[in-house]
Amino acid sequence: MSQEKEKIEYCPAGHSSNDFVCPGNQNFIRSNGICDLCTKEHFIQEFNTWSSENANSDKLIQESQINSIYKKLHMIPYDNFHNIKHIAEGGNGSVYSAKLENGIKWNWNFINQNWEYCLIGYEVALKEIKDSRYDIVEFLKVVKVVNHLVSAHYYGISKNPSTQNYIIVMDLFDNGLHDFLTKTFWDLGWETKLNILLSIAWGLESLHEKNLVHCDLRSENNLINYDFNIGDSDIGIDLSSFEFLKVVKVVNHLVSAHYYGISKNPSTQNYIIVMDLFDNGLHDFLTKTFWDLGWETKLNILLSIAWGLESLHEKNLVHCDLRSENNLINYDFNIGDSDIGIDLSSCKLENDLVLNSNNKNNKIIGSIPYIPPEVLKGNEFTRRGDIYSIGGIMYEIVTAKRPFADQAHDTYLIIDIYLMYRCWSDDPYERPTAAELVELFCDVLDKIYSNIVDNNVMRQFKIADENQKNTSKSQKQELFELFSYSSNLHPQSNYNSRYIHTLHELHDLLEDFKSGKSSDPNLIKSDEPTTYNVN
Repeated sequence: MSQEKEKIEYCPAGHSSNDFVCPGNQNFIRSNGICDLCTKEHFIQEFNTWSSENANSDKLIQESQINSIYKKLHMIPYDNFHNIKHIAEGGNGSVYSAKLENGIKWNWNFINQNWEYCLIGYEVALKEIKDSRYDIVEFLKVVKVVNHLVSAHYYGISKNPSTQNYIIVMDLFDNGLHDFLTKTFWDLGWETKLNILLSIAWGLESLHEKNLVHCDLRSENNLINYDFNIGDSDIGIDLSSFEFLKVVKVVNHLVSAHYYGISKNPSTQNYIIVMDLFDNGLHDFLTKTFWDLGWETKLNILLSIAWGLESLHEKNLVHCDLRSENNLINYDFNIGDSDIGIDLSSCKLENDLVLNSNNKNNKIIGSIPYIPPEVLKGNEFTRRGDIYSIGGIMYEIVTAKRPFADQAHDTYLIIDIYLMYRCWSDDPYERPTAAELVELFCDVLDKIYSNIVDNNVMRQFKIADENQKNTSKSQKQELFELFSYSSNLHPQSNYNSRYIHTLHELHDLLEDFKSGKSSDPNLIKSDEPTTYNVN
């Protein structure tokens, strides 16, 4: 018996539901007046009505509007942002929250013959790029690859008319993983901690599958919401250390921090990336909630980050700056939701990072405790470098402390960093892949959910959670004060991304540093901020 053929729909412009919008995406015509091909054609018709003042950026944004149905990037006018509030200072510039007063164009309605807008009144994060060396085009290339893979969504870019700085527009999270752990560590059970790790591993796996390397993976770059829910992927990896437009074009549908487009500050002429607004980064989230987080929540946070990273790696992308501040999270993080966003602004295509055999990096960008040893020596950043960085985030989730918080972040720390295990192994090939981390975290979480205690590790998880439940609120407060990272923070430690001089450049100067003949260029200056200044 022959099957009845599905009815072919047509729009007034003559498009049919048998047509294809782009390879792999069939045209969808809805009764409410939406036709994907009509939307695509009207985006194309308006290409000459806007510009980021950078032809390569324009091309990447246009390609995302032509080839993506759900994760389009936009050049967002700066006057669309209202109630702009300063949140923090970072390595490349300033972070603000703002409301999208008019939203962004999403679908053309052939009945009303007008645009339909989404995200009207939506709160987003604005990362204004003040570093002239930052390549907004390279970032967009990365986001283009992975924006659907990691939970921090990037909406596009803007430009500040006063400064002419570009602005990355993305999801707004409550804070980074470091702050989250600092504040919630003593209330986190192992299920929560493992879910945090699993979330990070997922994100990293997504990057690595796309042949991307993060290059700045640390707790500050894992963004988290304070209502983190174990069932959701609430951790987003901040990708802003990626070459932005390339990255967003590839991954905007893969990560939970959505990037909506770009704008431009008319005063400074800096570009602005428009993305989801998160409450903060994972560091701030942990700072405030650490003592209330169980291990289920912690594991789900890690799982969310791992998923995001896995998505990047599948697209041949490397994050290059993975740390707790770059994992974005909302304070209402729900284990059942996707509320952790990976900031993509450090992410790069792994193929673009390969150095010639006789070539070495003299300078890199990041925070020393999260930079892998081989990169500190001047070698290229690979996806295995992201795994090293995720080891620092795991350390923070377990201990409520940042790695190497009690040491100056100088050239001697770079030498000391050869002390790590597996994720922190000197040999990149001894480190697990993001996919292996996802499998590991899922296996442990399955045992927690099923109440299976079949080895010493699971027994320790169970004991830890029982001890936590029996700890009074006043005892947790005492622990919070005892382990407060600020009281033990070395005055010359620095968790911002910054330019780092590698050992390849400095190997002939080490004796001069010891004798005092030369000053260490990796030591922070007295006026240099050591952490994010969150208002």
